[in-house]
Amino acid sequence: MPGAIPKGLEEQNRPEGYEKLRPIPTGEQLLLHGHEHSRWVMKQYPGHPLMLNVACDNFKFTPQSELDILNRWQQHSSA
Repeated sequence: MPGAIPKGLEEQNRPEGYEKLRPIPTGEQLLLHGHEHSRWVMKQYPGHPLMLNVACDNFKFTPQSELDILNRWQQHSSA
C-alpha cells in the first residue's frame, strides 16, 4: 500500500492534513506493521484493512510468529 503516516503522531493528535498520507487500500485484508511507539494492537479505519501492530514492545519484547498473527486475526474476524 502506498503512503505512510508520519512517525510519532498518535491518532488523537494527528492533524487532518495527514489524512492524505494514510495507505491507500488496494484490496488488502490485513496490514502488518511494527515500531509504532504506541500500545494498541489492532485498529481499523473505515474503508481500510485491519491494522495489526506486531511490534515486539507490545508483546514483552517477544517476536510474534506467523501462527500468533494468524490466530489474532482470526479472533478479530470471528468477533
